[in-house]
Amino acid sequence: MKKWKYRPMIFTDSRSGLRAVALSLILSLPGAHIALGTEDKASHAQRPEVRLKETPVSLGKIPANAKIFGIRVNLPDADHLAYATRVNDTMAVYVDGIKGPDVKAVAKGTPIFSPYTDRVAYIVYEGDKARTVVDGKKGPALDGVSDLIFSPDGLSWACRIQEGKKQAAMVNGNIGERFDFVSGMPLFSPDSQKTAILAANNKAWFAVVGDKKYGPYEGVKEPAFSPDSRRFAFAARKEGKWILVCDGTEGKAYENISAITWSPNSSRLSCVAQADNMLLIVEDKKEHEPYRTVSAPLFTPDSARLFYSAQKGKKWMVITDGKTGPKFDQLGPTVTSADSTGLAYVGIKKNKPVVVVNGKKGKKYDSVGMPVFSPDGRHLAYRAMKNNRWFMVLDGTRGTPYDEVSRPTFSPDSSSVAYTATLGDRRVMVVDGKEQLPFDDIGPPCFSPDGTTLAYKVLVDDQWGICVNGTLTDNRYAGFLKAIPIVFGSDTRLHGIALKREPEAEFFRLEVEIERAERLKTEG
Repeated sequence: MKKWKYRPMIFTDSRSGLRAVALSLILSLPGAHIALGTEDKASHAQRPEVRLKETPVSLGKIPANAKIFGIRVNLPDADHLAYATRVNDTMAVYVDGIKGPDVKAVAKGTPIFSPYTDRVAYIVYEGDKARTVVDGKKGPALDGVSDLIFSPDGLSWACRIQEGKKQAAMVNGNIGERFDFVSGMPLFSPDSQKTAILAANNKAWFAVVGDKKYGPYEGVKEPAFSPDSRRFAFAARKEGKWILVCDGTEGKAYENISAITWSPNSSRLSCVAQADNMLLIVEDKKEHEPYRTVSAPLFTPDSARLFYSAQKGKKWMVITDGKTGPKFDQLGPTVTSADSTGLAYVGIKKNKPVVVVNGKKGKKYDSVGMPVFSPDGRHLAYRAMKNNRWFMVLDGTRGTPYDEVSRPTFSPDSSSVAYTATLGDRRVMVVDGKEQLPFDDIGPPCFSPDGTTLAYKVLVDDQWGICVNGTLTDNRYAGFLKAIPIVFGSDTRLHGIALKREPEAEFFRLEVEIERAERLKTEG
């Protein structure tokens, strides 16, 4: 079977001498198969016939002889595009095809989009100075700029700066108190109203939240706002030991402290502590049993349960509210359902993996993938392999075997599950156990918010399009951006970002309006 690989794609136009490297274009994903049937909800196996109205919107042509770096899209909408280019010794940033000023260099990791507000920021170097560029406006010339970030609401931005021998945080263009050293990226509170940094003067370390300083200490690390933004915790080194500091109150001293974790409702605080060369979870000052190794503590979405992995001797187990689960040689990550009723993980014993759900072990297989809960928490699916054949396991029931299967995707209403499957050179989308049309290659499934429409990227005759409930778009492209999904703006509208290479290399946002069968019948 032909092996597909991800790699940069180089487009050459002999007429213009264009040589542009378009990074991170989607090619293929391996596939999978299974059926979902529930007594309480009908699946959408027979999806309505659709008619597609397509509108390609140009997001700019790639400059001739340019190399592209740092492709970014705005999230969660993914309908705008930014990237940096280099032509000879000059760089520039393009946003939806609009070019910014020429500069000597653009910092790695930029440009970046703000969440929700679609603002763009990046760092440029001109001569021996660095500047921020936010919303197209250049900031002051500084000796250094790094760690640029937007607040969660997208309305504010911050970075770390250097002036001479001093460092500081700059928030919305305003430079704060100078220190000898500022450690890492500024941290915004979840409500975007506060900013925290870790900084030092003359080897005296402080945790700084706005105008308030906690310290001095011998060292500080791991600042953490509570989800409601009202509380603040960090680890501090004092008299050679590490303590957990919460809202200025110092806790017990340990050899080390890490993995500071708040519960989603902000009422509980936990961390990993080291004592007598053993690791233990400390939860609201309560010490759990020490182990050789423990993972970071996690809470269920409702904040009611705390769980973590622990190693005792040569065996691993998951501890949930102090209760020990089955012992294994190795453990995979633990996942929870959105309603907090389900907790699942992969355990391996004697090279045979099983999925454990709420402490109950499933069947043994030669290999298994990460388990996935449905949004309502009532179903669990994962891919598994036995005798070199892959299949989907849904609620404990095996599906049809294939050469390869992908991770499952549930519809938002939990009534359907889809995944890609490979059998020989044939790749198909499988929806509720039924194979859809075969293609040369297939991208991951994307459901509309109401779950009745399924869309995915497909490769047909070396060109990529979008398949919507079995209907293909007329517009085809050299590739879609890798790791950027098709996005449904509503139940009847979607879009994806792609690139054409002829007659010139150009990015497009393909907007698709979906007319469903009910409306088509009415018109008829």
